[in-house]
Amino acid sequence: MARLESAGIWAQDPTYAVWQMRQAFEKPQQAWERKYNVMAAAQWVLWNGQIFFKNILYSPPLSDDDRRSLAFGRRYKGSRDKHKGSRDKYKGSRDTLWLDRWHFWKDGFAEVAENGEYGNKCKDLASKARSLMDALEKSMLF
Repeated sequence: MARLESAGIWAQDPTYAVWQMRQAFEKPQQAWERKYNVMAAAQWVLWNGQIFFKNILYSPPLSDDDRRSLAFGRRYKGSRDKHKGSRDKYKGSRDTLWLDRWHFWKDGFAEVAENGEYGNKCKDLASKARSLMDALEKSMLF
């Protein structure tokens, strides 16, 4: 799905990417299950990271249905409130798509990349996703 969206087959909508990130990092799960969810989440960053990050920074105002759909998982530990001034700084309603959540996911990739229980393929994908997230953040925040 990430490749199809990056190719322009579908509209650029962060919903599926957020769902996969939430599944990988914000929901309780067994290590074997998390391994596959992290590898799937990494695909969204590797294939569609720039557009995904742009949607994080400049998300449009969200409807109540969107807010429910993009709600935080139980393991999410970042800010759950709108940031003061974020509307002015990033020109959009922050609601559930904001930089703190991006950082939480990036930290999740780093944690998996450094943990031996997930296997080399998963660790490699997590490391690449985290590196790309860092690069996108450094190059797209002014």
